[in-house]
Amino acid sequence: FAFAKHGTPPRSAKHGSPPRSPGPASRPPRSSPLRPSRSPPAAATPRTAAELSQRFKSCEQAVIKLCEVLCLSHVPERMLCRSAQLEGIVDFCATRVDEGRGGALYVSGSPGLGKSMTVREAFRRVCEPTAAGTLARHAALNGFGLLSPSAVYESLLHELGLPLSGTLSARARLERHLLPGGATDSTPREPRRSRGFRGISGGRCLADKGSMYLVMVDELDQLLGRGHEAVYQLFEWAAMPDSRLNIVS
Repeated sequence: FAFAKHGTPPRSAKHGSPPRSPGPASRPPRSSPLRPSRSPPAAATPRTAAELSQRFKSCEQAVIKLCEVLCLSHVPERMLCRSAQLEGIVDFCATRVDEGRGGALYVSGSPGLGKSMTVREAFRRVCEPTAAGTLARHAALNGFGLLSPSAVYESLLHELGLPLSGTLSARARLERHLLPGGATDSTPREPRRSRGFRGISGGRCLADKGSMYLVMVDELDQLLGRGHEAVYQLFEWAAMPDSRLNIVS
């Protein structure tokens, strides 16, 4: 860089020669180290149809993988900043499954914090098949996907892979699986009961653990219909001493 005091021309390379004035034909300045002088080489253009097809397939696979990752139902291999919450849900579900008893857990937080994803990952870990088999079935329901609060019984039968046909109502058939010794196909259609947590037939003991059921009920407030009957019924089943139902809402 040339430096000159105010009012004096800068020194030239040769003694006595006047400084060159910039003109239109002068050489452009050299590029700065922060800006490369040469642009990166462009990707080679495919010359054959096979190369073009291979490049298209690789781009298509990358787009498909990206869409799968961006899907809301996608569960990443490792969740960030949710280790404590995840371990708490896993510990609750695993303890209930091992002991063969029901229960309920409520998860709260602002939207977008990963509540549903954390619960799904916990269910996946608890219900992962082992050498002894799988002791629990799991299902996920979203209140926005139900036409009415009473539709939760039919949806649970479907999501848990339980039989949908029978002479009983969907509510009675679901109770038969969630509570051992409950209603059977020969039992008449059960009447409507009060909302209190007084149970159906107390004193039964769980002879064998059988299959436990883990159910995630997302958007629980959408089940608050007339009298809150569906919500009371689900938590009543989970509160029974011999229940096989565990709810995480």
